[in-house]
Parts: sequence; C-alpha cells; structure tokens
Amino acid sequence: MCFKKLTKYILNIILNIFCGWFTYKWCLYAYAFITDRKDAEAEDFVPVGYIMLIIGLIATLGFRIYQLINRE
Repeated sequence: MCFKKLTKYILNIILNIFCGWFTYKWCLYAYAFITDRKDAEAEDFVPVGYIMLIIGLIATLGFRIYQLINRE
C-alpha cells in the first residue's frame, strides 16, 4: 500500500474519532440544557439546548454526507 494512501486512511480515522467525540459531547451538553430544570432561571436555556441539538445534528449529517460524496 502506498504511503500516501496509508496516511490518508490514518488521518480519516483520526478525523472520524475526533468528530464523533465532539458530536457526542455537543449533543450530551444540549440534552443537559434541555432536561436540567432545577430552577426558573434554567428554563431560559431550554431553547438554547434545542438549537444546539439541531446544529449538532446538521453538522453531523453534513460531515457524513460530505464523506459519502467524496468517497473514492
């Protein structure tokens, strides 16, 4: 296997691990915003949690669609 292809595969794996970790943390944080309602002030952050969740899903789907389109 060519060194260039091997490097490409390794960088792709690292990018997928990082992107998956970031997306997981982002969606978990958004879920915490949505469900954690200890007082009246926390109610103000519920819409922020939904926006974060929608942005996280769009970013994840966009990244996966980009990978699917550029697959060799």
